[in-house]
Amino acid sequence: MTIDDKNIITTKLYHHVLEGIFGGFIRLEAPLLQSIKALDGDIFIDKAALIFTLPALFEFSCKSFENVSGHKINNTKKSYLCFRKALYTNPTNHLLQQQGAYVEIQASHSDINKSQYKLVLITIPE
Repeated sequence: MTIDDKNIITTKLYHHVLEGIFGGFIRLEAPLLQSIKALDGDIFIDKAALIFTLPALFEFSCKSFENVSGHKINNTKKSYLCFRKALYTNPTNHLLQQQGAYVEIQASHSDINKSQYKLVLITIPE
């Protein structure tokens, strides 16, 4: 089943990113870490941080969501813009801080799609 509904994209995919991807990184879940390390692109692990561009996070999230739920989200500009809006309009950092991390800008660019962000653990697990 393919999903193109913006409400599903902004709610289910956003929550998947918070819980499954960012949460999985915070919990150091081995399968997630291995799948990120296997990528060659704009989402990667550097020391104790997850570095990403928004388009790369969206693409990875869509694939991860499909693997977990069995539902495919259309990787279209419209879907991406809904996803990006959800990240900015929700209290993402507040929710992440409750889990022990936050997102900050790694490298700013005039084109938001080329800016790099990083998910940083507040306390690095031993």
